[in-house]
Amino acid sequence: RIITWNNTLLRNADNAITGSMSIGEDITERFAIDRMKSEFIDIVAHELRTPLTSIHGGLTLITKGRVHSDSEQGQQLLQVAAKSSQQLVELVNNILDLECLESGKSPPQKQSLNTRDLTSQATHSVQLIADQASVTLEVSDPGFEIIADAHHLKQVLTHLLDNAIKFSPTDSTIWLTVDQTLPTELGKPVILFKVCDQGPGIPPKQCTTIFDRFMQVDSSDTRQKGGTGLGLAICRKLIEQHGGKIWVESTLGVGSCFYFTLPVS
Repeated sequence: RIITWNNTLLRNADNAITGSMSIGEDITERFAIDRMKSEFIDIVAHELRTPLTSIHGGLTLITKGRVHSDSEQGQQLLQVAAKSSQQLVELVNNILDLECLESGKSPPQKQSLNTRDLTSQATHSVQLIADQASVTLEVSDPGFEIIADAHHLKQVLTHLLDNAIKFSPTDSTIWLTVDQTLPTELGKPVILFKVCDQGPGIPPKQCTTIFDRFMQVDSSDTRQKGGTGLGLAICRKLIEQHGGKIWVESTLGVGSCFYFTLPVS
């Protein structure tokens, strides 16, 4: 624990010291919050600075006439600037989404829906990306009726599938399955979603922290693949809002499986 102390001398009518009074305040939680804020600001500043530097540098060369925009080098600089600006938009949107979720400003709009509609929409939204990466998507979903926010769950599934595609080798397969199960720790039926890939896998120590803000398995590879490091944190918040749980199981060199559960009703 971290304690801050305030010490005061006690004096009598003759101004002689008779003792002291010490008051201790536990600031452990406040200290942790302040440290998290500082780390968050440092990371965001870094994440913002990297694409901004690329945009500023490329556009400066073009606007000052050092590189012609219609030249091969000019086109490359414009493509880098466009990609970097997209990263900025994604980062800002993810930060705003996460803030809304953590502050309770974006409660789920639950309605009756079928899981097969969700999995169909999610796979359809990433099918083109999968085709370009030569990755096969296989879906097994009998169709279960649940009460949930369709937009939020589609956001979770789309992110998990998109991540799986990014880190899957060519000519590999991604499996999306939905089943009903009865975990002993919950004591009631839940719907279990599972997204499995044949990617490089995740080190065991990172399987528990990968859902934290800005946590990435391998920063250099993640930068190359793209991403802000906030997607899984958003997924966790969305699933927790539904009373569910999300986790990952992985074997290095074999692949990863992301799971999340939802109450039946």
